[in-house]
Amino acid sequence: MLITVTRTGGFAGRERSGSLDTEYRTDGAALEALAARALRGGCPPERPAVPDGFAYVLEAGGGPSSCATRT
Repeated sequence: MLITVTRTGGFAGRERSGSLDTEYRTDGAALEALAARALRGGCPPERPAVPDGFAYVLEAGGGPSSCATRT
């Protein structure tokens, strides 16, 4: 399973992204369970953008399972 976290925003408004393929990791099952748990409850209510704030998107499994939140 591919798990991707993308962060946008901040002072420079840059996008940063990181992905992790759990297929060959010894802790892969635990990471997949953690991602599933994070996405299971649905997305938190949309919050208004704040100056220099960040927005995060979590995607897991390559499907429509994703969630965005702002900090």
